[in-house]
Parts: sequence; structure tokens; C-alpha cells
Amino acid sequence: MADSQIKPSKHEVIMHTENPTHECNFKWIIENVSKFSRRLRSSFVVESECKPEFQLVAKFHERYPEIIQVNVGVQRSDKGDKSVYVKANISLQSINGDIYGKTDFVFTSAADESPHYCFSDTFASKSKKLKVPTSFSYDSKKVLSPLEKMGLVASHEECENIFLMPDDMLVIKGVLKVYGCCVVTNKFSKSLQKAPPQPHIEQLLGDFRSSYADSLFTDVELVIGSEVINAHRFVLSSRSPVFRRMFEHDMAEKEDGKIVIEDLDKPVVEALVWYLYTGTVKDLSFEDTCDLYAAADKYEVFSLREACASVLTSRIDESTACIVLGMADLHKDDALKSKAKDYIVKNFHHFRLESELSVWKVLVKSNPGLAAEVVQEVTQRQWEKDNKKYVPIQLNNETSILPRHVSTLHHEYD
Repeated sequence: MADSQIKPSKHEVIMHTENPTHECNFKWIIENVSKFSRRLRSSFVVESECKPEFQLVAKFHERYPEIIQVNVGVQRSDKGDKSVYVKANISLQSINGDIYGKTDFVFTSAADESPHYCFSDTFASKSKKLKVPTSFSYDSKKVLSPLEKMGLVASHEECENIFLMPDDMLVIKGVLKVYGCCVVTNKFSKSLQKAPPQPHIEQLLGDFRSSYADSLFTDVELVIGSEVINAHRFVLSSRSPVFRRMFEHDMAEKEDGKIVIEDLDKPVVEALVWYLYTGTVKDLSFEDTCDLYAAADKYEVFSLREACASVLTSRIDESTACIVLGMADLHKDDALKSKAKDYIVKNFHHFRLESELSVWKVLVKSNPGLAAEVVQEVTQRQWEKDNKKYVPIQLNNETSILPRHVSTLHHEYD
């Protein structure tokens, strides 16, 4: 059937699908941990209409006398026929609330599946035959130092990072979020007018283009030097808050119907007005695109500024990057600035080796603060690249950079 024969619908069926989140907090206290050599389970139900059921699983394995390996996981325990999406935040703690470790993990769970393990840690119930470490590696120092101060960490032979459990008790605590167990789709009908077909929209835009091109019933003049562009107040004020303010207040533009533009060339003003009428961006040179970008910002046509920024991004190279960077910084366009700066930083060796008349040298002279910002970024990335050789450590509240091979030394200061 041809499109012209399709009758417009007077009603539309709206479907709204929800995926409710069900949340459950849990706390499992295990006593006499060192006496277990088997798997323990503790079940809980997520409070909802569908009530999905889960269980925590703790599997114990003895490695040395009084030292055990504990594996902790989550397992679906109900017989539901629907898989659900699970997000969990779980921590291992002492009975006093001291945290040994914590983790966030996600998984898809179905009935009769094996447990999804998230922890595997070594614990000791007593401090006999154990010694408290006097130094830690750089990677573990941040985590283990607070536990050492509380007397909760020790070492035994080749085992390191063993956590002590006061009163031989372990607490597993966390929160479980479940999605997909009771997805609901609601349907309802709504009366509405069918949207105009695409050819009507094209005709509307065509009529606007013609009224602009033919200067049909125009009532305002844009004066650029000795040249004039005729336009309609309605279109300019509808599309630009700046133009609207000119016509709303008792300004010269309102009285004589003329807007004098002294800081833009005619091709740029034509491109600005063309966008206000048609929503399309003209293909301009790089310099004119920069001016159109600035004009869009000045007249608060932010959709045009964004479109120009996209064009400028595609034209960033060694000859334009510094210009785009300076312009983006001037107009506080963080996204465009970031892209221009990233290009310069990645290709900085090309900019440094250019002549005294290079765009980089111009940027250094015109905006030394921005140039310094680029150099700082180059230095930072180079430092991160060499970070395998050097690491920061804290000494007396001052950060020092030391070779990594001495970063495991442990110092104490008064």
C-alpha cells in the first residue's frame, strides 16, 4: 500500500517496561572459624513479591596449624526458572567491625548453579607461632598498615598477609541487589495526532529557505560594512536569545530595524543566518569556521557552536591544533579544549622543533599560561610512562620520588 493510502492512527499504544530493583542487607557471623573443615551455608530471601532466594557459601581449607583459607561466594537457592542479574557488595570483618577486605562484583544467576566466589583469603585464629611483619610492599602497605596497628595482620613462614580473628569469629556483611526477577510491562492507549510525514518537514524547511533567499517580507537588516543581509525578526529572535533581547528592549535595533555587525565578515554572518533558518552548517574554510564558532557562542546559538566544534575537531592537525586550543580556552569549551590539547601532547615533539614563527611559538607568546598547561600535561604523561621506575612515598607529610627497588623499605618517624 502506498504511503498516501495509509490512514493516520487516532490512538497509539504506549508500552512502559520496568525492571524493579530488589535489595537485601545481610550479616553472617561465623563462630569457631578455625574448627571448620567443611562448607557452610547461610540462606536469605530478598524481600519482594517474587522473593528470589540466595545463600552465602563459606568453604574452609586448612593450610597450616591454626591457619585456614576461607573462600566466600553467593549462590541462588530457589527453584525459579528465570535468570536474574545480581550486584553484590561484600566485606569480611572481625566481630569488632575491623574490615579485612571488601569487593564489588556482578553476575547472572540461575537456579541450580554453582556458587559465585568473590573472596579467597587466609586467616589465623590465634597469634601463636606468628609474627607481625615489620615492612610491607608498596602495593599492600596502604591496605595492611591500618590492620597492623590494630594487631589484625601477621605472617607465617611463606604465607603473608594473614589476618587474625579476635575470638575466632568471622563476619560476612554486605548488600545484594537483584534485577530481572519480576519485569513488568504496562500498556495503555493515548489519543494523539499522528506526526507529520517527512515530506511536510522538508517542505517547511524549503519554505523558510525561500523566504530568506527571496527576502520575502523581511523586517530587519544585518549591516556588515557596506553590505546588508535581510532577515526576519521572528526567526532571529526565536533562534537566538541575544537577538531576542535586542528586539525586546528599547535598543537602536528595535527602533530602526538595523543590526550593525562589526566583528564578522559577511560569509560568516550569512552562514550564521543560514543556520538559524535551516538548521544546517555551511561548508566553510578553517578560518571562517573558527569565526562562525565564535559567532555562535556570542549569539548563544549553542547547537551551532557544538556543530562547529565537531567540524574543528575533525580538522585538528599540526597547523591548527594550537589555534583550536586557544579558541576553546577563550570560550570555555572544555570538550574541544581537551581534544586539541590531547593532540598537541601526543605530538609535542613536532611542535617543539618548528621555527620561531610556528603556531606553538605564537601560543607561548600570546597565552603563556595555556602553553604551560600543555607542558605540564606532557610532563605528567611522561612521568606516568616511566612510573615503573619511580614511585611516590610519603615522608613527614612531604611526597618524595624514589626508585621502585627501594620503595619496600619501611621507616618510622616521630
